[in-house]
Amino acid sequence: MRTIRFLVFALLAVAGFSAPALAQDYGGISVYGDVDFRGPVVTLRQDEPDLGRLGLNDAISSVRVGPGEQWEACAEAFYRGRCFMINNDEPDLRRTPWNDMISSIRRVGGAGSVPPPAGDYGGISVYGDVDFRGPVVTLRQDEPDLGRIGLNDAISSVRVGPGEQWEACAEAFYRGRCFMISNDEPDLRRTPWNDMISSIRRVGGAGSAPPPAGDYGGISVYGDVDFRGPVVTLRQDEPDLGRVGLNDVISSVRVVPGEQWEACADAFYRGRCFMISSDEPDLRRTPWNDVISSIRRVGGADVPPYAQDGRPYDPAYGAEARRRWSVTLFDRTNFRGRSTVFGGAVPRLAASAESVAVTRGVWELCDRTNFRGHCVVFENSAPDLRVHNFRGRIASLRPVDPRSPPVPPPGEGQFLTFYDQRDFRGAAATFRGPVGYLSGNDRRARSAAMSGVWELCDDENFRGRCVTLDRNVADLDRYGMTNRVASVRPLGRRGR
Repeated sequence: MRTIRFLVFALLAVAGFSAPALAQDYGGISVYGDVDFRGPVVTLRQDEPDLGRLGLNDAISSVRVGPGEQWEACAEAFYRGRCFMINNDEPDLRRTPWNDMISSIRRVGGAGSVPPPAGDYGGISVYGDVDFRGPVVTLRQDEPDLGRIGLNDAISSVRVGPGEQWEACAEAFYRGRCFMISNDEPDLRRTPWNDMISSIRRVGGAGSAPPPAGDYGGISVYGDVDFRGPVVTLRQDEPDLGRVGLNDVISSVRVVPGEQWEACADAFYRGRCFMISSDEPDLRRTPWNDVISSIRRVGGADVPPYAQDGRPYDPAYGAEARRRWSVTLFDRTNFRGRSTVFGGAVPRLAASAESVAVTRGVWELCDRTNFRGHCVVFENSAPDLRVHNFRGRIASLRPVDPRSPPVPPPGEGQFLTFYDQRDFRGAAATFRGPVGYLSGNDRRARSAAMSGVWELCDDENFRGRCVTLDRNVADLDRYGMTNRVASVRPLGRRGR
């Protein structure tokens, strides 16, 4: 393959494309077939909507940019798909999601300019800093997992193409809380969504109001009657609507057919509550206009499995989808060195691994065979496994369905296991008896699996606000206890 690329680059040079040395005199962008500005090179000074015509499609590993220039590179021809901005030299695109991925490229301005995303092809531009600054990527297609392009929980401002509307969600695959974007937003810190967006997709024109009954279900709540005004789509329980700026401000709702939700006048499902199982265009005709403070899914004939525990239903995690999942282990950090690709469970593995790239799916990695020992679930790629307390070796790995009930840790009798992510994912800590003081990472609890009945308190020595649990909880936010548990103890009774 490299030989073919070399011949193509050589022919381009003969045909009149510039050598890279001239880039300093005349500007432009020089693209290289290898890292560190090596290998075949071509300098472009005009837009190229289809790099395949030059034999450069998905074949660029490093770039040099003329001083003061800014270029947009896209994953598909004619500036479609995911796009990102280049205004500095990049010696090694393997450190980014863009190595051998660029199919079109065009000049968009000086290094300090901010090109509108609504150019010839529209889209949404997402920025790492406020005021449309910092790293920027332009999306023109749906992106179910922003972690794959290094943008998970890292967006602080957005620009939207005229007449377009996009849905942004707090979790991958359009799960969790979602909201609509139809205008530029220079500072997401003024909203509940700064550094919180994990997936994003186009849903229609600026004036459209997409029904919540799309691919993933849920309930859409609106700030005005007749399904107008600010809108957020919920697909998981929300114990405190104030956190998303919706406390006591809901005037109409849309519900997926067959689903039933409970709305309450106080946070954490307290006070008066009522059931919603159909669309309501005007809550002013009821006692519930501008009084809803918490909301949760409670049932319905078509509610997917696990809804009662608040676990997400997502076809992207189904058995058919898992057959297409894959993960890659690298023996060096930052996705470098020797790599090995896996497409299924491996109970016995002797692999040197210092970084992992999750191409598709959700994967559990363990430092002992048969999925034992220290295990961590990864939804996104990790450039340095030492951060997750792995010491350069992976002994077993497998795809996991985050909807599935957690597997109890080895041992007999009652136990309580905290996970630092929702849906029994992430790092885990297990307790088998009373603990009057939890410190450090032990307090990082977002979900809990248990056998028996346990009391969780937000102060030391079982004081403060306490809740009693006798079943697995996929999201401790339902009880207002996320990352707040300071002491735990068993109550000596068997749970259901």
